[in-house]
Amino acid sequence: MSGIVDKILAGQGRSRRVVVAVPYFLAALATVAGSALIATVPRRIALCHAAGYGLAAMEPPMPIRRFPVGMAWNRRAGGDPAVVWLREALARAAAALGPAAIADEAARS
Repeated sequence: MSGIVDKILAGQGRSRRVVVAVPYFLAALATVAGSALIATVPRRIALCHAAGYGLAAMEPPMPIRRFPVGMAWNRRAGGDPAVVWLREALARAAAALGPAAIADEAARS
């Protein structure tokens, strides 16, 4: 298993020991809660949900680049008005969180 954090660490001549991998960020928080493990999750996930799992949110010791987030859907359902509405609503919500929202969030933390 290798990802963004591993590439950054390798560039510094360092590595980490991954003991568990989960498919979702909230599952990562649930997994590390009550353990001696740590998880690297997006800032928004950490700020919104860490306290609910009894965790502290901290900045990583090195800068980590952003990564793209996308949507996927079944082609057969792609024309369904409800699916179209949901995709458009998610796209509007993501657009509303543009660079200004990210800057505001950074200023709050």
